[in-house]
Amino acid sequence: MNFGRRLLLYLFGFGIGALIVWFGLMKNRPDNALTSWLPTQRIIMQLDTNKLVLSKHAECRMYCRGITEEQIKDIIKHGEVNYGKSEVHATPCPKYAIEGTTKNGHHLRLICGACEGKTELITAIDLGLKTDTCDCK
Repeated sequence: MNFGRRLLLYLFGFGIGALIVWFGLMKNRPDNALTSWLPTQRIIMQLDTNKLVLSKHAECRMYCRGITEEQIKDIIKHGEVNYGKSEVHATPCPKYAIEGTTKNGHHLRLICGACEGKTELITAIDLGLKTDTCDCK
């Protein structure tokens, strides 16, 4: 048997094996399972899929700045995790700082707690302001 025929048989067998692995392991996974293996992506996916609960402080900040819940969800979905401002080992629930910009230009840092199947928005900090003008306790 010449080299060309052996190579063709090898590639055919490799292709069949790759298809078996693909359909056996990846067929029933969600679309984002292939891209969500990095820690930041897994955190964002977890926060995005959990039910969003707003704290009283976060509601006050949102009302003061004119930020909607849809804008908060958009930042959680498309924002970046700032690990320097996050408390990933906090107990009972880790706290993550998610940063992003709303469509109306607010550059926000959201402090979110991930606990028991829910995402609690603890506060929303407007990074574009030098001083805080909201009177929220």
